[in-house]
Amino acid sequence: MKTAKTSFAIILITSLFFLWGFALNLNPILIPHLKKACQLSDAQSAFIDSASYIAYFLLAIS
Repeated sequence: MKTAKTSFAIILITSLFFLWGFALNLNPILIPHLKKACQLSDAQSAFIDSASYIAYFLLAIS
């Protein structure tokens, strides 16, 4: 019984980190398209990129 709860927790944490990593790896691909579509400046597009890494850092320390 305890083994099932432990394995579920490990699977959940692993999948969450996988999904977060997948989203972070999409950023370099999507930001140039977002920059063009929304007519963003270089500073604004850099802020989008840095905001995702800041969020990842805050998630890690909380």
